[in-house]
Amino acid sequence: MYKVCIKAAGVGSRLSICNGLHKSLIPINKKSILSRIIDLFPQNTEFIILVGYKKDQIKAFLDITYPKLNIKYVEIKKFRGTGSGPGYSLLQAKKFLNCPFIFMACDTIVLEKPPPPLENWIGISESTTSKEYLIAEINENKVTAYYDKKDKNFIYKKSLKYTNKKKQMFDAFIGLAGIRDFKVFWKGLESDKILSNGEIQVTSGLEALIREPVFTTVKNFTWIDTGSNKSYSDARRYFKDNFMTKSNEFLYKEKNKIIKCFLDPLKTNKLYERSKFLEDVNPAINKSGNNFIWYNYVKGTLISNTNDKIIFLNFLNFLNEKLWKHKIDINVSYDSLKEKTNKFYKIKTYERVGQYLEMNSKADDIRWINNNYVESVYELLKKVDWEKLKDGSFGKFHGDPQPENIIVKNKDKFVLIDWREDFGGDLEYGDIYYDLAKIYHALIITHKKIREKKYHVHFTKDFAFYKFSKRRNLIKYLKYFEKFILKNNFDLFKVKLISSLIYLNIAPLHHNPYSQLLFFHGKLELYNLLKKA
Repeated sequence: MYKVCIKAAGVGSRLSICNGLHKSLIPINKKSILSRIIDLFPQNTEFIILVGYKKDQIKAFLDITYPKLNIKYVEIKKFRGTGSGPGYSLLQAKKFLNCPFIFMACDTIVLEKPPPPLENWIGISESTTSKEYLIAEINENKVTAYYDKKDKNFIYKKSLKYTNKKKQMFDAFIGLAGIRDFKVFWKGLESDKILSNGEIQVTSGLEALIREPVFTTVKNFTWIDTGSNKSYSDARRYFKDNFMTKSNEFLYKEKNKIIKCFLDPLKTNKLYERSKFLEDVNPAINKSGNNFIWYNYVKGTLISNTNDKIIFLNFLNFLNEKLWKHKIDINVSYDSLKEKTNKFYKIKTYERVGQYLEMNSKADDIRWINNNYVESVYELLKKVDWEKLKDGSFGKFHGDPQPENIIVKNKDKFVLIDWREDFGGDLEYGDIYYDLAKIYHALIITHKKIREKKYHVHFTKDFAFYKFSKRRNLIKYLKYFEKFILKNNFDLFKVKLISSLIYLNIAPLHHNPYSQLLFFHGKLELYNLLKKA
């Protein structure tokens, strides 16, 4: 039986989009690159995984996703700098790979299952460029020469196959190979330590396998590279991944598990600890390592995809019964919670608006939004009655009970996901009005329509215009929701005010033009509310 070696020790310096997350764990359509690789092979495969940079992330993720997988980790201490590289890392695992094996780079996705190493083979795919890859020269399906990250003119002079013609395609090595003659490979890799771009590559080992009496064949793969910002963006387009992501949070659906990764370990721990206060509404939550929480997949329908008055009203009553009616314990300091509320609403809003304007410095110079003259955002914020706002209705809360976070099990049973980690630092209690406002704002601007790009933002120096599609079922729910708010003696104006602040708060957390839509809409909503106050 052969082994599979996955090279996952390197930093991945060409990929900065998901900085702080190991490149093998980057999700595409909620599935990691690493799990896409592992799933290519039989379940009884023995894996040798080379780890170094962010090794704890990899181990914690695989503990969740493949608890029974046969894995041997080999820690590569020198995973960056001169003398490191894929060849160096592979040599550190030699004692575990004295047998036929397959090795694969952790930023390579292929759609076809790699064949067993019954012969020496390399995976190739056509490329228009030669300087970024190891290029193979092939004759009758056998490799005759390699050119490691060479300029195309260099290859034209040396090669018998590649000629200086228009649209010349090169056969690029994709970081995937099957090694039958492992002794020959190791001898070649150990004999030549010439650095390429400061690193030891695998080229010398592969070159040893094209000298008689051994040979190397080629296997063509549908190759999706994810090793750079551009190739990762291309990969997302290929898999039609339009899921909205944040730069410091990542979501996976791996088999029957939902996994969330948070680059901030403090947030991970808070979410896990807070889940204990939400046992009546959340699925059972588990924690792995410093960055991951997970739960078993819950079957059901998102409430955003329903269109039933009874279901929606039952959901509101469910929240009221399980959370909102559980008011603050009399021994807890109201003054302390009011200060946390002030920090949460006022101070955080000013911080987030500042963050947004740092990235979009001219946005607040625009005075006309959808044909309404609107003051600067700071002038509007001065008019908010922050004293009244911090006098909240304190009790148990979820933190983000928007329709795409609510799973309907049946007409009167619901499971809530994606809860907030705290409220101004408090894990147990928060302002119920924040829950109400999160529902309110998400019934108007919906994730589904944003993912479908059914919105438009246009602005000049003085004018901004935006529009967005709404979901009919959720607008119908909005009417029921307003009646619920009034019937239960909540302040509808306050709910709308906090909702407008939420738009401003989340604007810097998203990409343009969605962030522009959030800023302009939040500002206009705030203006319209204060005008009526």
